[in-house]
Amino acid sequence: MEKSKQSTIVLNVRDKPGTLIRIALVFSRRGYNIESLVVSTSQQKGFSIMTIVTTGDVSGLQNILKQLNKLVDVVSAHDRTDHDVVTRELSLIKLRYTQETRLHILSIANAFRCTVLDLDKECIIIEAHGSTDTIERLKNALEEFDVIEEISTGNVLISRSAEPTS
Repeated sequence: MEKSKQSTIVLNVRDKPGTLIRIALVFSRRGYNIESLVVSTSQQKGFSIMTIVTTGDVSGLQNILKQLNKLVDVVSAHDRTDHDVVTRELSLIKLRYTQETRLHILSIANAFRCTVLDLDKECIIIEAHGSTDTIERLKNALEEFDVIEEISTGNVLISRSAEPTS
């Protein structure tokens, strides 16, 4: 049995109604879950870049890529998992604080170079950005506090080379 692996797929797609559902169905029919999906505008008008993170066996992923590349509105689909890319994720975290925990939360936020977006008498909202590992380390550091809510964008990535990412 082949080992499961997390993969990042980048697609260049036409901005047409139904494109997203057709792409999601390719994953669904093969039993893959889309763990993260980010859609960004493209340099070319009428097109978008989709960054999808999923987990599954490598051979299944190759079949998904073949099927994606057959879809009419998909210009290209590439596995960028092991490529030299810059990745970033954005996370907004809302925490309830007390007088005793406020400074500790702010010092952790400062250590991770977070931005304080809102601070009232009972909760704080911080913005963090960085690699997925950095965001995970921040969440682990804040586990001991009363995290009310956390919302993340998922990964966006761009190739380090002069070639387009998609």
